[in-house]
Amino acid sequence: MRVPPELWVLTRFSEKRGVSAPSPSLDWLRMRQQLMLELLYPRISDSQGLVTGWLLSVADDSPQTFVDELSRSILPLGKVVRQAGLEPAALTFGRALPQESEVVSVRIDSDDAVSRDFFPRIVSLDLEPGQLVSFPRGTIFDFKTGRAARSFVAGNTFQIFCGVQRNIFDLGQHGHTPQRADVQFLAIETQDPMCMASCTGGNIANRFPNIYFPESRRNLSHNFPHVFETLVSSTFWSKISAGIDYVLAVGASLVLGLTDDRRRIIDSQRLKILGLWLAPRVALAWSTARGRKRSECS
Repeated sequence: MRVPPELWVLTRFSEKRGVSAPSPSLDWLRMRQQLMLELLYPRISDSQGLVTGWLLSVADDSPQTFVDELSRSILPLGKVVRQAGLEPAALTFGRALPQESEVVSVRIDSDDAVSRDFFPRIVSLDLEPGQLVSFPRGTIFDFKTGRAARSFVAGNTFQIFCGVQRNIFDLGQHGHTPQRADVQFLAIETQDPMCMASCTGGNIANRFPNIYFPESRRNLSHNFPHVFETLVSSTFWSKISAGIDYVLAVGASLVLGLTDDRRRIIDSQRLKILGLWLAPRVALAWSTARGRKRSECS
């Protein structure tokens, strides 16, 4: 009988990316740690029995006092591994992973989160070596405004790979992994979001789209309860902004003929063109209506 592969979470916490790249400050490291403990740690901690281990990589010049502090904060599943020089993440994690048995590895960044169903769904798949899986349905969350956008990206950063002496980082840049000839790729469609990419202002890779289809508060509270309760903004202006964005998004979906279950973040250039086309027509209709009302009054 085949033994189910172990499930390992791999998180690049503060790796060195280049010779001239400056080392992060202690304040930045602690800010990142706190964010991770709020977003990611609760889900991994609740998944003991499903997740075998959680590896976090740090640069070899990271302060030892902070590394010790980080190590204590991610117990019992988490373990810190040091990057040797400028080596790629695949090697850093590879040294700490089992060498002779099958391993299912999933990349989750330190400022991101996964849904309550994420790990149970992975375990239920019974993956074999060479299989690569993605849950395209996700959400993008903006910490500054409390807004959330629906996301549909097969090559996202939350992909899952099963291999022997190979982990998810051995496959290279996440956007290109689904096209690799040496993997069997499967994108699993779900109605609810399975992952959350966050926009914190400190990560230039994650940008909140200018035009988007809003994620429902129900989806956020149900799938990411630990995030929703502590981090979703409830300010008056946030609610007003989200409401306006929702009306605009629904209007755009009707104009573009998108059905509710297939809404996607729309290319900003197309919607800019749409806005230029709609703006004068809306202004003309409003002006005509006002003129008619004045004529009737006089």
